Amino acid sequence: MPGPDPLDRAPTDIAGWLSEATLAGASFLRIDIPGDPPATQLYAAGSVYAITPCDEQTARLAAKITRPAPVQRWELPAEDTEVLPHDDPDLAF
Repeated sequence: MPGPDPLDRAPTDIAGWLSEATLAGASFLRIDIPGDPPATQLYAAGSVYAITPCDEQTARLAAKITRPAPVQRWELPAEDTEVLPHDDPDLAF
């Protein structure tokens, strides 16, 4: 029996104001998530399985519960470190 598909992603619930955005000629769903600070996420239309419309009050309540985590400091390089593609021998052509 084959193992789990490594590309299979867990469902993500996001609540916010939904609109369409174009980036580099491709269409995306833009979700503006209220909060302090507010957040915006872009999703390729093909990656969205379902959208549940609701009133603004319900969306704001759901946004508090499903708030995405911001980028964490440990995910970023040190401030004094500048990583350029030509400095990495593994990225050489």
